[in-house]
Amino acid sequence: MSNFKQRAKEKVNEWMREGISPSRLSVTLALGFSIGCLPITGVPTVLCLVLAILLRLNLPAIQAANFIAWPAQLIVVLPMVRLGHWILLRFWGHELKMSLASGDSWHSLLGVVGNVAANLIIGWIAALGPATLILTVAFYFILRKIPLSADA
Repeated sequence: MSNFKQRAKEKVNEWMREGISPSRLSVTLALGFSIGCLPITGVPTVLCLVLAILLRLNLPAIQAANFIAWPAQLIVVLPMVRLGHWILLRFWGHELKMSLASGDSWHSLLGVVGNVAANLIIGWIAALGPATLILTVAFYFILRKIPLSADA
């Protein structure tokens, strides 16, 4: 077994020996991973911290999932921007302008960056619920199969 897999299995065993059920741990990991996919530096870490405190989740587990999701941040940027753009067009009939046609000023550039960021956040919010649900179910079935050992 690879070193990463072995360490992950040991960590899961440690959390479950502390009394976290597989269902609670799967929700914690799914939330951490889903929130960790928001590609705005620092925001996922703070959101995970707040959720862990409010929902009384395992803070190391949610932050571990958040940090593991970092590579996914890069992968989901374009799909989330496109999803947000589609939602704005479909449900609000509003298209954010994505061009610098008004000039080459920094003001125009900030407008474009703001529009892309708005599309990204709207797309991420729309995908958050379904992604968390799917990940929760997947993590639950995986965690159920990991035997709880006393000496891990």
